[in-house]
Amino acid sequence: FRGYLQEQPDGGILIAEPEAGRVLQVDSQGHPVWEYINRFDDDRVLEMTGARAFPAAYFTVADWSCP
Repeated sequence: FRGYLQEQPDGGILIAEPEAGRVLQVDSQGHPVWEYINRFDDDRVLEMTGARAFPAAYFTVADWSCP
């Protein structure tokens, strides 16, 4: 079995299914919040080797200047 899961602070879970080419997030009750399918064409998917969720503040840059 290959795959990845990441527990979220709100009790949800981020799940990656490599062979299905899918990443989905479920809430604390197990209901889907969103999903992404990495499609190659109408009949095939590309492998999704992993996924991670980051807090919004992770992408905040205070200073874009070069040293």
